[in-house]
Amino acid sequence: MAHPRRYPATRYRLEMPPDLSARGERERLSPAALRAFFNIMARWQVRDEDARALLGGVSNGP
Repeated sequence: MAHPRRYPATRYRLEMPPDLSARGERERLSPAALRAFFNIMARWQVRDEDARALLGGVSNGP
């Protein structure tokens, strides 16, 4: 029998995760998510080609 996951006691209240099926939530979160992604790729020295592959094969221009 599976037991639901229990989080340890903390003074921080857990919020519900954002609803990524809602366009407004995606628009609100995307700029920060992309900045974080590009900062991580730069810090880890990931090649542009590999970073684009991680994003699903995004092209780098026309």
